[in-house]
Amino acid sequence: MTGYKPGDVILAAYPSEERAGGRRCPALVVNPAQYNDATGELVVAQITSRITATPRPGDYQIRDRKDANLPRAAMVRSIGWP
Repeated sequence: MTGYKPGDVILAAYPSEERAGGRRCPALVVNPAQYNDATGELVVAQITSRITATPRPGDYQIRDRKDANLPRAAMVRSIGWP
């Protein structure tokens, strides 16, 4: 699972009750490549097109969706840490 770097936008499998086998949604790679190389794991943040959702601290509006290869306006949702 090498070759990903922070800032890459990928399609990730998410579980879904509506679809057997889940669905594929865009996600932002947030871990450094060295972490990925050492562990084989990938840490991502959710990307959503629900830009009218109640904002959370740390949410980030994607300014140039075309560069990210996204079909519509989107934002990266912050990760809620306890």
